[in-house]
Amino acid sequence: MLQTITTNLSHEAYRFLNEIASSTKKTKRQILEEALNLYKQYYLEQQIKKGFESRKDEVLQIAKEFEDLQFQSIR
Repeated sequence: MLQTITTNLSHEAYRFLNEIASSTKKTKRQILEEALNLYKQYYLEQQIKKGFESRKDEVLQIAKEFEDLQFQSIR
């Protein structure tokens, strides 16, 4: 389903969009959709990295606790 979107792009952004559209022979819509898909990939990548970072701290804490228990069992 196609949706109409109305926006006020800055003059600079619209000029760039026109330049890219004419040089690549793509429609402005195609360029904007590609840009949104790239942004979506970037956004998801950042979310995944953030999730891994929080899990990393948790895993390191568990490993430290396990290491402490191993040393205590050796003594």
